[in-house]
Order: sequence, then structure tokens, then C-alpha cells
Amino acid sequence: MGHFIRSSKMSAMFSLRGKKKKEKDSRRENIKDSLLDDEAAAVPKGCMAVYVGAEMRRFVIPTSYLRLPLFQVLMESTADEFGFDQVGGLRIPCDEEDFTELLKTTKKMMKSSRKTFLQHANA
Repeated sequence: MGHFIRSSKMSAMFSLRGKKKKEKDSRRENIKDSLLDDEAAAVPKGCMAVYVGAEMRRFVIPTSYLRLPLFQVLMESTADEFGFDQVGGLRIPCDEEDFTELLKTTKKMMKSSRKTFLQHANA
């Protein structure tokens, strides 16, 4: 029966692989921790960060907004303007003031539709 004898060269190679993997895992954890520790980078579950205007102001919006027709139009213009290979956050080609108004209108619309739904559900 054959026995596998590990040479010192192979031992060193396996040892290096283990060290590299540990270093890579450690770097990955450090990056993840730094992203999670930064309160500005935190995005609640069910939301996403978008960047708007010349100053790239950050907004955190519910992902449910993406199914709304106004936001679908915005996403199409985003794809046309910046493509799908955006690095970092999602940039939206819209003036900051216009986007703020869009958010206000969307919030009102969502509240109104919720009230209507609840009225019909309780009837």
C-alpha cells in the first residue's frame, strides 16, 4: 500500500496557502467592519443609497420605490446616462431639488394609497 509522504517543499507550500487565505480573510473582515462601523455608510434593510445632483448628495430610499412608474423612468435615464457598471453607489442624473420634490410626492402618494387600502380592507 502506498503511503503519501509530504516533502518539506510541499509543507511549505501548504503553509503559505494557509497564511495567504488567513490574510485575505482578515483583510475582507477589516473592510466589512469598516463599512459596517461607518454610520454614514449604513443602509437599513429594504432600502438603498442613491447619489443625486452635482454635489452627489446621498439619499436613502426604500427599494419599494423602484416599482413606481416615476422611479422606473429615473432608472431608465440612469442606465442611459451612466450604464450598468457603476462603481460605488447608484448615481441618478437628476437635480437635487427635483429629486427632493419627487420624494415628497412619492411619500404622499404612498400614504394616500395605504389609507385607501386600509379603508377597503376594513369595509
